[in-house]
Amino acid sequence: MSLTWYKFGTHLGEYRVDEVSSAERSKNPYAQVAAAVGEKRTPATTLRQIMTSPVLSMRRGTTMHDAFAFIRQHRLRHVPVMHDNKLVGVVSERDLLREASRQNENFLDWVSGAESRGRRLEEFMTTKLLTGLPSTLIRDAARAMITERIGCLPVLDEKQRLVGILTRTDVLRAIVAQAPLELWI
Repeated sequence: MSLTWYKFGTHLGEYRVDEVSSAERSKNPYAQVAAAVGEKRTPATTLRQIMTSPVLSMRRGTTMHDAFAFIRQHRLRHVPVMHDNKLVGVVSERDLLREASRQNENFLDWVSGAESRGRRLEEFMTTKLLTGLPSTLIRDAARAMITERIGCLPVLDEKQRLVGILTRTDVLRAIVAQAPLELWI
């Protein structure tokens, strides 16, 4: 297993995913279909294959106003927050909306006003993060994202450097682009 909890760069422990039996893992419908049609494709199985990399990030001291402008400019939903080249948090579009709603104001009015220019990301970003390695299995990461109700998973290398980010969109994009798709219910 290669999913880990971190808070402000401090290791909090390993994340346990219910193991899938080896018999279930050995079934590979992608390989079976590819062989049948003569394709030389290989299945995407690890985060390295579908994560977004390189990753756009923001500094911890970024203002809410600038964070909102950055998220809109780059059409992002989740952005890692860095300090001294270490991952210290993640801010999402939802975090910004939640913070504006606490102010009982219209979001667009609030984010363009003076109040948002004085607020920094470290005041409301998510700091307890579940992270993965490039070698983490997509299935394990997706299961953890569903269980923990998180929309993104920062991907760190063995030296704790941010090398990618996995989002729900990345998983859906892989399903659409990497098919054949076989779903079981």
